[in-house]
Amino acid sequence: MLTPDQAKQLREAGLTAYNHNLDTSPEFYGKITTTRKYEDRLSTLAAVRDAGISVCAGGIIGLGEGEQDRVGLLLQLATLPEHPESVPINRLVAVKGTPLQNQAPPSGLDLVRCIATARIVM
Repeated sequence: MLTPDQAKQLREAGLTAYNHNLDTSPEFYGKITTTRKYEDRLSTLAAVRDAGISVCAGGIIGLGEGEQDRVGLLLQLATLPEHPESVPINRLVAVKGTPLQNQAPPSGLDLVRCIATARIVM
């Protein structure tokens, strides 16, 4: 995660854009990672924005989340004080040997629906 001071230092060093995905909804986040909190991610986005750096923030579908979690992710992004300048919607690539190795990928239509919804709400 990034502190406000770190974000400021990055801006002073010339950084103009920063990618920091929320990954999923707040409700599903604890099933994906326990090493950090969702609020830490939101605080990082705020620090980046406050430092005058362009925000790139999106998420990943196919983590085992439900449709409501996808909506929850987009709701978080759409209700930030300012929308991110770039919103990547990624599809999980299940890698052998990882906890999500057997996760079924979302359909292409699921991916397109999520991207289309993101475009509508932002």
